[in-house]
Amino acid sequence: MWQLTARAVIMGSVLGGVLSLTNLYIGLKAGWGFGVAITACILSYAIWTTLYKVGIVRTRMTILENNCMQSTASSAGYRPAARSCRPSPAYILINNHSLPIGQMFAWVFFLALLGVTMAIPMKRQMINIEQLAFPSAPRRPRP
Repeated sequence: MWQLTARAVIMGSVLGGVLSLTNLYIGLKAGWGFGVAITACILSYAIWTTLYKVGIVRTRMTILENNCMQSTASSAGYRPAARSCRPSPAYILINNHSLPIGQMFAWVFFLALLGVTMAIPMKRQMINIEQLAFPSAPRRPRP
């Protein structure tokens, strides 16, 4: 079964872009962001099922493609709001003016770069070396 396909990455990028705008709006209004993974999965399933039934696409998106799409959408949709919604209001409260747009873009870019460059060493340390369990669900003993 295919996992990393162009259609999964494109669908995840488009949904992540749209959901990042909604997350940014909620973040600026309420001061917190939400994960967009479940919303992206539901929207992707609805869109691909509709495209399949209409005859625009020949195959349905597989579960592994949907997982890849969800990862792409989640990383695109959640992080921009988390990096700009929390520090921006704090900066405005302290300095009585907003951060210039160039500095805001630089802030978001370097934080994204830091997150991407730290992901691989953290995975190696925690999963490969320390053998920590992935926190997806509690493990049940086998009978």
